[in-house]
Amino acid sequence: MTATTTAGVYLLAPSHAAALERFAADPTFAALPGIDLSPDGAGTEIVERAAQHRTAGTAHWSVVVDRGDVQGVTAVLHPYDSSPRIIVWIDPAARRRGYGSFALRLTLELAFRNFQRERVHAIAPAADAAVERILRSVGFVAAPASATPNAGPVTARWELSRAEWGEARDRPAIEKLHPDLRVLLDAELAAGNAVTETGAGWPDADSIFVRLRDPFRARPASLPPGIVYTEPNDPHWWKADYTSSAPRHTLAC
Repeated sequence: MTATTTAGVYLLAPSHAAALERFAADPTFAALPGIDLSPDGAGTEIVERAAQHRTAGTAHWSVVVDRGDVQGVTAVLHPYDSSPRIIVWIDPAARRRGYGSFALRLTLELAFRNFQRERVHAIAPAADAAVERILRSVGFVAAPASATPNAGPVTARWELSRAEWGEARDRPAIEKLHPDLRVLLDAELAAGNAVTETGAGWPDADSIFVRLRDPFRARPASLPPGIVYTEPNDPHWWKADYTSSAPRHTLAC
């Protein structure tokens, strides 16, 4: 979780040039692929170059903003390749507040949902426990050393497939799902359905929400006590759902 609920990831724009100018003084930031600039005038140049890359389809750059302050940058490099590269860089002064994890989650949504990629990769400092923890939390797996001959002794390549990403994203909600709803979910998965969305904390603090890709396929002959079936048929929400009353958990399609 981020330190606040006001953080967001936005398309890099001219209004972010001043922050990028400041970031460019950091050698780690300046060495990012597609950056590599001298600090003087770097902010405006980065914005212009990012716009060119976006038009050419070679990179999609965004910024992490909280309460009007730019906290870092994120990118999908070569978004139409078979395995785009994910970049997340947070201002050292803003680290350990959850911005990196937050930005990584949204950037993966962009790569897998918007660009419809099946696999992505990241290059990270070798033996960095904090970075490794964040990458593993969203499903990344370290590639074998033989698969990254150009990584060098101080960096490592991490890989993530769409299936691994979905499993890591949905596992926390599914593990907490009401037991009776979990039985219904397992039957749907066995019938070939798939989870497309999970959530928690609404409408109650302990609520869990799981949404399936297709209409329910394994309708039970009867429902356990306390489980209610409804059909909202609302295009803005969902077609049908099973809901438990205590706690209020929902399995929708």
